[in-house]
Amino acid sequence: MNHSSIVRRAATLAGAAALASFASVSHADPISLTGQCIMTSLVAGQSQCSLLATMRDDFTAPAVVRKAQIKINGVLVTQAVNDSVTPVGFFATGVSGSMTVACGASYNVAGFIMRQGANNYEQVGHLPAVACPAAPQ
Repeated sequence: MNHSSIVRRAATLAGAAALASFASVSHADPISLTGQCIMTSLVAGQSQCSLLATMRDDFTAPAVVRKAQIKINGVLVTQAVNDSVTPVGFFATGVSGSMTVACGASYNVAGFIMRQGANNYEQVGHLPAVACPAAPQ
């Protein structure tokens, strides 16, 4: 193997490692929250990442939720509203949102629900900060 093919192979492996995703999970019965950061572009000095957050029920007991929100660093990325006349149990399943973020940084993901009959949101699922991968130098 010559020097240039070794360098090319090392660059390929570094690029593949950089595109790996970083995820965090929090289980707060009956609702869990996940955050996953994926590098979406790898351009020298201009890499971008996408942070996806998802809120799910555990399917053991329906949480009659009227509204659900997900925020990344305090910015609302998704809000879902259940039918307040005929609410559906297990509403939080599949509530997700994403945001383009800078790579190589960490972000706070928070989920909030408003239960049927309530007027205030409550935070669910406490995630540690979600770290996004850094671009190779």
